[in-house]
Amino acid sequence: MTAKRVLPADEPLQRPERSARLLTIHDFLAAELLERWRRHCERAELPGPDGEWSYTTNDGTAKIRSNEDIVERRRRVEAAYKRGEFAYSKWEPQRTSAFHQEVQRHMSSAATLAQLSAIVGEEVVRISDVYVTIFQDGDFLSLHDDRGLGKYAFTISLSSLAEGEGGRLRLYAAPEGGEGQRRMLGELRPRANELLIFSLSPTLLPHEVEPVTGTTRRSTIAGFLDTRDFTCNQAFIDEAAGVDA
Repeated sequence: MTAKRVLPADEPLQRPERSARLLTIHDFLAAELLERWRRHCERAELPGPDGEWSYTTNDGTAKIRSNEDIVERRRRVEAAYKRGEFAYSKWEPQRTSAFHQEVQRHMSSAATLAQLSAIVGEEVVRISDVYVTIFQDGDFLSLHDDRGLGKYAFTISLSSLAEGEGGRLRLYAAPEGGEGQRRMLGELRPRANELLIFSLSPTLLPHEVEPVTGTTRRSTIAGFLDTRDFTCNQAFIDEAAGVDA
């Protein structure tokens, strides 16, 4: 695992907020683990005959994982996205799947929590939620801020996307007083085995994932970190975790 630094040199954060924290770590996962998880996501059938992966959309803030009515659900969230509402289109494994359970065990282990604590400079007491996501052609995650879900949010890219393939993470400064125009702070193109951590408290960093274009899948592990001075609203986490249909 390499040393932490703020954003890659070729993608500078524009006028960072004084109380906001944004950290990138390269080569976070062991190479063998990264490759095994990357291959699993790359080879996944969407949807597959074994039902491991589910098309995942939202109804308001509630997450729905199901392979029923995919065309209609995609139409609804795309329409919501165009209206500027919170919406997403992506794929996630069932929470009971062996793959999800393996990722959850690794990310919640004492060794991983110790790594994360060293990175943020305070004790991470637990990962309040962890999920694996595949974005393929046309999938997206609209602007949101994850308030109440943890002290920090994190994402680990399992794959890299080239320029022109979309899938960039866009970060914004929250408007003062909750009103006014958001100012974009930067855009981050997914890079394999890069860990990104950013603060959710006390300063929010609203963010979105632009639509993926092309054949390369944007595969990530993401979640939220609780510290001793901040624990999540569990009701928010339960709703964000969603249900398996």
